[in-house]
Amino acid sequence: MSSPIIKTNNILVQNVFNKISPKILSPDKNSNFCSNNPKESAFILLNLRNLHNYSVDDMSKKLNITRDEYRSLEKGSSNPSKEISNLLYQIFEIVS
Repeated sequence: MSSPIIKTNNILVQNVFNKISPKILSPDKNSNFCSNNPKESAFILLNLRNLHNYSVDDMSKKLNITRDEYRSLEKGSSNPSKEISNLLYQIFEIVS
C-alpha cells in the first residue's frame, strides 16, 4: 500500500498532515476512515477539520448527516461507515 498524500499548497496543513499521516490509512484496506479504532479516527478527524477551518455544521452538511451524528464521530463514540469514510477522504483530498 502506498503512503497517503494530501493535495494542498498550504505548508501548515502539509506539515500537520505529515505528522498524522502514518495513522491515516489502516493496514487493513477494508477499515473505516483512518483506523478501526474510533478514538484514533476521532483524533485525526478533529485535526483535519481544524486544519481546513471547517465547523461542525460545515462537516455535517458535507456528509449529509446530523450535527449529533458528526459529533459522535469526532468524539470517538462511533466509527464512520464506508460511505462516510469515502466522503471524508474526498473532503480532505486524501489519496493513497
